[in-house]
Amino acid sequence: MNSLQFSQTFPSGAPAVPTQPQPPTRASMRAPDQAHSQRLHESQRELCTGESEPGDIEYASWLQALRA
Repeated sequence: MNSLQFSQTFPSGAPAVPTQPQPPTRASMRAPDQAHSQRLHESQRELCTGESEPGDIEYASWLQALRA
């Protein structure tokens, strides 16, 4: 087995198909799950604070994307 591919549809209807190019290991299977969970937690925290304006949240997301 050379690669592993998952298909998922989000509640919005948007598809997600992450692919893992190397043979999977336990550690490599946990890494995307942990990163996904962390990002969802961060997004939820940003939305729940209610202190930020939508433009500020979007600008912060651009900064995070540029740093990545």
